[in-house]
Amino acid sequence: MPPTALPPAPGRRNVPPAERRDAIAGAGAMLLAIALFAATFGIREFTRTSLGAGFVPRLTASILFLLGLILLVRGVKQRRSPMAANPSPEAAPTPEAIEGLAGPLPVLLNILLFFIYLLCLEPIGFMLTTPFYVFCQILLLSNPKKIACFRFAGIAVALTAASFYLFTRFFQVLLPNGWLE
Repeated sequence: MPPTALPPAPGRRNVPPAERRDAIAGAGAMLLAIALFAATFGIREFTRTSLGAGFVPRLTASILFLLGLILLVRGVKQRRSPMAANPSPEAAPTPEAIEGLAGPLPVLLNILLFFIYLLCLEPIGFMLTTPFYVFCQILLLSNPKKIACFRFAGIAVALTAASFYLFTRFFQVLLPNGWLE
């Protein structure tokens, strides 16, 4: 009779080891970064500055690619190390620490939210779309037990105003006005 794998303990999900998750997440981030970098070539140039409207998105996609590469290399190195076979129980996060952040749903919601933001950015405008996007991102990434809507809204509005000032005054990049035209 061949040996069979034991089912996960009650209350625990059967998840891949951390090093495998790191490698998969790193590879996924790198693929997403490549797609985002390629998409930046469709951004219209509004100014004649040397940086242009596509500079920051390209920089962001490049940073995402590098971080994904680091995560991929870390996952591969951990998988090959002898410590990966016998991880210490103290190093494992508690279920309470990752509550609400585990699984593919938050990642899929994050990607969906980003693409909705991109679709609404030009017709609605930067100043109206960005605060809602930032607010929803903060809600998605925050601990469900520590939600402070007024604080999150204040952060979203302040970040939008600072971004608008930075791009229009410092980088001299025109942002989509949408309904405010």
